[in-house]
Amino acid sequence: MEPPQLQEYDRIGSNPSVMTIGRQVARGYIVLPTISQHIPLLSGFSSAAAELQGGSPFLDASPFVESSVLSRKLRYTRKDVCRGSFLSNESVKKSRASEHLTVHLGVTVGCDLLGGSVSGSYDRTVLDVGDSLTISRRCSYRAGGLTLSESKEPLVLTDEAQNLLQGPNGLKRFHEAYGDFYLSEVSLGGDSGVCLTVSSLSHDDSEDKYIIGEVKVLVWSEDEVIANDHSSHHLQGRKANLVAHDTLDDNFLSRTWPDGLVGDALTEVRGQVQSYSAKAEKLDVRVDERIARLVWDLEDNEVRWDVCRRLWQEHLVVEMVFVPFSTLREIRDILLDIHQ
Repeated sequence: MEPPQLQEYDRIGSNPSVMTIGRQVARGYIVLPTISQHIPLLSGFSSAAAELQGGSPFLDASPFVESSVLSRKLRYTRKDVCRGSFLSNESVKKSRASEHLTVHLGVTVGCDLLGGSVSGSYDRTVLDVGDSLTISRRCSYRAGGLTLSESKEPLVLTDEAQNLLQGPNGLKRFHEAYGDFYLSEVSLGGDSGVCLTVSSLSHDDSEDKYIIGEVKVLVWSEDEVIANDHSSHHLQGRKANLVAHDTLDDNFLSRTWPDGLVGDALTEVRGQVQSYSAKAEKLDVRVDERIARLVWDLEDNEVRWDVCRRLWQEHLVVEMVFVPFSTLREIRDILLDIHQ
């Protein structure tokens, strides 16, 4: 499954209900959905680069000495009560629209001895009938997260990072090199769902034209049908759409059947809906079992760095939480010394 492009989150910034990256920066922390790339804790994130087309906001350069980072343990926070939601919905929609138009006309010219007339009618009827069926199952489950464990020993900044902070425009230059936010926590869990929509539409259009002419000479007259036409059109269409996803299996499915569900297509869709529905209904069990398989030997809820990578590979990381670098005591202490 292709990872989402971060630029997509800010392109809808005109919608005040959407938490764009810019709005998240203003509130003091950023929450993003996971990507396929493994992002270690304490990795830098540039909010400025996230708003640029084609630029990656995830920075490889680290302001910390690697040995001081690896000496710290990671803590798995189960959070006594896990969060989850499940939605199951089935809806049927029917629509009917009709239109009818009738027009009569008549024209007479001449005198009592010689004359003529034309009369006619036009009639049109349009009928549209639509039906749609939507079946959806969706489940979201969060089972704690990983954070850096507390320690009395501070992280050690590299000489380059210290020089940047202590120089002119130190914090700005530091942000340009390492980003203004760092990955503080990753949330574990999963998302799964399926949505099937089947729709049909019929369109009927009938049209009648009738025109007759009359010629009168003295006491004699004759009628002649000039036009007598009937036409009708019938259109009928069926369409089916299936969208399904499961983050634990790293699956995303999107299919369209323009001619509706017939024969093998119906059997295939029934199987897909049942399969993804079962995954969604058992999502919490699947997540807990996979986490337990990786971190079953926890001591004081501490996780090794290599296990953290495995959690990414097993698609258990669903969200990333970034907070400002300036909240770290190692950086805050240097900034306070400069301003004293």
